[in-house]
Amino acid sequence: KNWYTGSYLLDAVDSLQPPTREFAKPLLMSICDAIKSTAQGQASACGKLEAGALRNGTKVLVMPSDVVGTVRTLERDSNACSVARAGDNVAVTLHGVDGSHVLAGVVLCHPYFPVAVAKHLELKLLVLDGASPILVGAQLEFHIHHAKEPARVSR
Repeated sequence: KNWYTGSYLLDAVDSLQPPTREFAKPLLMSICDAIKSTAQGQASACGKLEAGALRNGTKVLVMPSDVVGTVRTLERDSNACSVARAGDNVAVTLHGVDGSHVLAGVVLCHPYFPVAVAKHLELKLLVLDGASPILVGAQLEFHIHHAKEPARVSR
């Protein structure tokens, strides 16, 4: 006699619905890693296309640097491709962008639809079993997607 009567793991995985992809929205790609490039005026990076699509020759805006570049090469699964869409993890080489502007946490977006850049955030924190209290003036490290930035608690 079986001791477990619930659904099996693979059945549960098979029942999952694929996530909705934002193909029709403007380009938005979160950079997770910069790839060192020896070529002058080129930068390479990998990341996930959150919305829109990319193809060779596409103009992109690097934010928050506010620098425009052109997609020179595109790879998906270590194979060259001509187009990538929302949901794809890709490696991209940009022409006209200095490598110092492309870091983890940077966003590539459509030049006509730039992402908003913020210097201050208002947050509500839920502290779970904190070893020390979080006080005004405390120095923290803020993590969001692939970016991490120094932060200070203020009132």
